[in-house]
Amino acid sequence: MGFATVLATKDFTPGTALTITADPYTVEIPADAFSQAVVFEVLSGDVADFTAKAPSGEKPVLAFAFRVTDKKTGALIAKFDKPVTLTAKSSDIVAKSKYYDIASDGTYTANATAATVKDGSLVHPVAGAGAAWVITSPAS
Repeated sequence: MGFATVLATKDFTPGTALTITADPYTVEIPADAFSQAVVFEVLSGDVADFTAKAPSGEKPVLAFAFRVTDKKTGALIAKFDKPVTLTAKSSDIVAKSKYYDIASDGTYTANATAATVKDGSLVHPVAGAGAAWVITSPAS
């Protein structure tokens, strides 16, 4: 889907909270987010790859995804037991920035869960790794 750059890889052990920092992202994983040991990866994409399908009047400023793999079976995990908290920090994020789910064909869909957005940061709970995401800001 265009998220080939691995920004961070961390092992998660159930019962132990974990924070992953992969500039410009911080992911806070609660101790009960997964019932099994997993490898949690933060992936980045080139925002230029998501410009063509961006909603009118908006430009993509950050593109990212998570890849979560069961350490025992190697299976990808799409749904988490408890949401993780994503914080993205960038001077390109403004109060009117938006958070979108990105389908495998690059189609944007407004994320159903509200994000907390202010100039410089966006905070959002993430309940699974079944989609990728793009944060947009108004095009100037």
